[in-house]
Amino acid sequence: MHWNGSEWESFDTGPWAGVDLWWLHVGEDVVTAVGSSGTILELDRATGELRDAGGPGGEGTFFGVWGASEDELWAVGGTVSDTVPPLLWSNQGGAWQDARGDLGEAGETFFKIHGNASDAVIVGTGGLALRKVDGSWTESPTGVTDRLLTVDVGVEETVAVGGTSNGLALHLVGDSWIDESPDFQLPINGVCSGGGMLRAVGGRDAVHTWTDGAWSTPNPNELPTSLGLDYHACWLGSDGSFWGVGGNLVQLSDGFVVREGRGKVSPL
Repeated sequence: MHWNGSEWESFDTGPWAGVDLWWLHVGEDVVTAVGSSGTILELDRATGELRDAGGPGGEGTFFGVWGASEDELWAVGGTVSDTVPPLLWSNQGGAWQDARGDLGEAGETFFKIHGNASDAVIVGTGGLALRKVDGSWTESPTGVTDRLLTVDVGVEETVAVGGTSNGLALHLVGDSWIDESPDFQLPINGVCSGGGMLRAVGGRDAVHTWTDGAWSTPNPNELPTSLGLDYHACWLGSDGSFWGVGGNLVQLSDGFVVREGRGKVSPL
């Protein structure tokens, strides 16, 4: 679904019926979507054409995709198997191909990748974090063993979030990860920065805002929209507008979109 500024428009994904699309990278010309069955799709923003970009197929799922430019894209993922290594595919201005090399071990999953022109980070199971330094991926010890689900490499700060029973939020300071997790919170599924703000989102309507060196978390019942569901991801615009998406993340049902900001957006 695409909000074009005045209405929602949908794209025909019929040829990929049964595939779960987990993440997007929105470029100026092409939107790249990745998901289950090793699927990588490309949407031409000018023509609206949606095409298969040549993913590996198979049982693996791509959970994240990102690129510093449309000429250098990375997709990450994995599968629940003790014998299958994680997925790391790359498109360097041509075709998609396996770029994992010897990174990661069987049974690990790379959940998300994010970065900027000078730095990129991959996070995954077991507190795993990799940083792209001088063109090479290098392990970045986090000091935690719980899963890291999402990372945001912002202009001023890099934050990785996750957790299984309790919410986890790690801030990268220099080359060290510092645990700044909010107390007594459910797992944190998404993190985003923009417009001078940093937010993280998670289970049961949780929206955390980084303020004065700590995470503040309003009571869900005090939020404009209390759904009793789980946020999966968020986005902040340069004007401070906030978008959040989620649903029942266990059954992959009851999807929702919420927005905070000026103007009105039609319901889906």
